[in-house]
Amino acid sequence: MAILEPRNWIEPVEKLIETLFNGVGQFYEPIHIRRMAKARAKEISIIGKALTDNLQLPIKYENGNISIDSADIKDFIQRTENRFLFQEMQKQQNIENVFMLAYKNLENETPVTKDPVDPDWISCFFDSVAKVSNEQMQVLWGKVLSGEIKKPGEFSLRTLNTLKNISQSEANSFKKLSQYILECPNNFSNINSDFFLFKFVDIEAYNNISTLDISALSEAGLIATDPTFSMGFDLQSKHSVYYDGGNYSIEFENMGGAPIDINYPSYFLTKAGRELFPIVFEPMSDDHCIQYLEYCVKQIEEYVRFSAQITYCIPGNVKLKVLKRKMIP
Repeated sequence: MAILEPRNWIEPVEKLIETLFNGVGQFYEPIHIRRMAKARAKEISIIGKALTDNLQLPIKYENGNISIDSADIKDFIQRTENRFLFQEMQKQQNIENVFMLAYKNLENETPVTKDPVDPDWISCFFDSVAKVSNEQMQVLWGKVLSGEIKKPGEFSLRTLNTLKNISQSEANSFKKLSQYILECPNNFSNINSDFFLFKFVDIEAYNNISTLDISALSEAGLIATDPTFSMGFDLQSKHSVYYDGGNYSIEFENMGGAPIDINYPSYFLTKAGRELFPIVFEPMSDDHCIQYLEYCVKQIEEYVRFSAQITYCIPGNVKLKVLKRKMIP
C-alpha cells in the first residue's frame, strides 16, 4: 500500500516569517539592530579615542586639505555615531513597516506552496525596502512581498530593481494608467507582451495623464513606446477575440466570410510593468467605464472597415451584462 506524502503546503504568514528571518535575521528582537549599531558606534568611539590619546593628530582644513584636530575629534565621533544609529534605526523601521503590510495581506489567505523564496531575491528585496520611507511606496513593496510568498518567482530581480527606482509620482501615474490597460488572453502582438494600451486613447482627457507621464513611465522601464509596436489579430470567419480590461471587456467577432487582419498602434507593458500591473490596478467606475468604451468604439471605427460585431461589457456578479453591440460595415 502506497504511503501518501504530506502535502507541500504551508500557512502564508508562517512562510512570511521564515522568509523574513532568512532575510534580516533577528527580526523578533527589534532592538537587535540597534544593539549592533551601538556596538559599531562603540567601535568607532574606541578608534577615535586611540587617535586622540595616542596619535595626537589634529584635524584642520586648510587650502583644501583635511587634517586631524584633537579639539574637534570628539564632536566628529559623536556626529558619526548619531548618524549611524539614525540610519540603521530608520532602515529597521522601514523593513518592519513593509513586513506588517505583507502580513496583513496574507493573514486571511489560504495555504501556499512550501517552495522557498530565492535567497538572492530575499537579499535584494530587503536591501531595497530598507531605504523606502514613503508610505505609499511601502504599500507596493508589501504587496510584492506577499505576492512572492504566495508564488515564488512572481516578481523578478529586474522588477525589484525597477520598483526601487520608481518615484511616488511615477507610481501614481502607472496606477491611473492601469485602468486603460487591456490584456489579450491570446498574444496577437508583434512583441512578447499581452498587456497593451491603444495609442489612440486620449489618456490626458480621461485621467489627467500627459504624454510627459507616458515618457516618464517609459524611462522608468514600465512601458514600451516604440512607434513600430502594434496590437493586432488575424481573425478567422465566425471567430472572436477578447480584450480584458479588468472590470470590462471588448470582444471582436468576425461576422464575414473572410479572415480579418488588423493592427492598432499600441504601447505595451514591459516585463516589469506586467509583473507590477496587478498590484497597482484599480478598476474605474461603471459610468467612467461606459464612457470610455463608447469612446474606444468610435476610435476603432476609424481603423477598421470590415463586417464585425464589437461587444463591450461590464461583468456582473455572475453573468456578463452586455451594454452595447456595434456593427462595423
